[in-house]
Amino acid sequence: MTKIILQLSAQYMDPPLSIVNREDGCFKYIEINELKVSDELRRDIDDWDEEFQDTLAPYPPDSCFPSKAAEQEHGARGRILKQRLQEELGNEYLVINGAEWARYYKTW
Repeated sequence: MTKIILQLSAQYMDPPLSIVNREDGCFKYIEINELKVSDELRRDIDDWDEEFQDTLAPYPPDSCFPSKAAEQEHGARGRILKQRLQEELGNEYLVINGAEWARYYKTW
């Protein structure tokens, strides 16, 4: 069975989840409520995304976290959320992040 590729990534003004098309690498954004995951995981992903969206500055190139430590913590939480998503969704999905998409796209 071919797995559904689900990407979790922080992107300004876009949902944090998308399905990746194996044919062309294009994304289809989805809402967390479309997935069969726990309410706790839904809330944690929403909170993680909101924290990132809050870093958007009026002039987008100035957008950043208040400190390097805050940026690293956000990244660490994202890796944990990715793992939790994989565990809750099971073998039907392959959960990746943005860096993995770039690395694995041609191998699917």
